[in-house]
Amino acid sequence: MGYCMSYVRSPSENNLHGVEAVMSVLWHVIPSMQGITFRDFKSVLRLEQCEAHLLITAFVPGCKKVVVHGPDLTSIPSQLPVQDDTQFEELLNESLEFFGIPENQRKGYILIDTKTGRAHHPNGYVRDVYFFRRSFYPELNLVRLPEQEAFTKLQFQACHNLFFEAQKVLLITSLFRNAELKSDSALQQAQVMLLDDGLTKIPNFPRKALECDVKFEEGQFGQEYLGIDVLHKFAWIQVSYSVDSLCRSFIVCLR
Repeated sequence: MGYCMSYVRSPSENNLHGVEAVMSVLWHVIPSMQGITFRDFKSVLRLEQCEAHLLITAFVPGCKKVVVHGPDLTSIPSQLPVQDDTQFEELLNESLEFFGIPENQRKGYILIDTKTGRAHHPNGYVRDVYFFRRSFYPELNLVRLPEQEAFTKLQFQACHNLFFEAQKVLLITSLFRNAELKSDSALQQAQVMLLDDGLTKIPNFPRKALECDVKFEEGQFGQEYLGIDVLHKFAWIQVSYSVDSLCRSFIVCLR
């Protein structure tokens, strides 16, 4: 967990890949840990200000403004306001207008994070990626690539984003299975209520659990994207099954 927190706090190029690798191991380790619960995990991550990056139930306000640098780095950057429902497509279109890119030359332009090199899909929501931090505004670069190269870069990033989301869901599944086997009914009920409360508050549920960009199922990483999407959906099925099992155990206890 300390490794994940270190990467989250100091974002750099390819840091998401390191967090993915750790998360893919972490949910396997949890069943061997005695006494750890979803509540404990959530409390520690909230205290360390990493909850929004590593838990699917985190309810954290999104950033309020982003800074976009144009193709010419000597030009004045654009500062764009962000709402809860702002998508990267809106930022992309506003940036193209601001930097005076003619309409017949706009194909192949994408927004890339200045620090991490992460490419942002136009349909993605800004609040799902950038969270509110006082006196901090994310910086993006408006970059033009050959159309096929831009698609491949977005597809590659989508694979990593989806895989990371799947690991977060599998982490919750592992915590709930641990609770099902090693805790009393009162604690189990408290964990289910905590998960339900968290999911009902976040604005990206159930959208984030169900969404899938079909066009990414073709091309260079098409098979990989499809496989990861199936894993992601299966992980949500496992969460639902674990919660259902705990709920059924409550009913048995009440009887």
